[in-house]
Amino acid sequence: MPDADLACVCSDLRKATRVVTRLYDEALAGYGLTVTQFAILRTCARLGEPTLSGLAKAMVMDRTSLYRTLGPMIEHGWIEVVPAVSGHVKRASVTAAGRELTQTAEAGWRAVQDRFVDAFGRADWVQVSAGLQKVLSVIGVG
Repeated sequence: MPDADLACVCSDLRKATRVVTRLYDEALAGYGLTVTQFAILRTCARLGEPTLSGLAKAMVMDRTSLYRTLGPMIEHGWIEVVPAVSGHVKRASVTAAGRELTQTAEAGWRAVQDRFVDAFGRADWVQVSAGLQKVLSVIGVG
């Protein structure tokens, strides 16, 4: 049985992610991006040309949320979605404009990233990050 004095894991994680997301979104707003869009661009570039299902899995997003987020990215010309050779499967790829935007926006992302890492200290942040990865693996995502 969990200790009654422990804070709710879900509440604590949600509060933290709302605040952190807001800070990254503010830093990336000047580039016309949200942190979710930035993460999709980076993840898609890292994976090459992932299927939309594969991209959703890598982002730990349901497909509906991913598709809704991709819409404006496609309209802006940052991402291209094309049918795979195998038929009904679709693949996403970062366009040249998307790669350029990602490189440019990295300065805004880096400012917030460094702020958090510096506030924790690199060694402590490595431990926090490992703890978050453990959360994901405990629930079968990582």
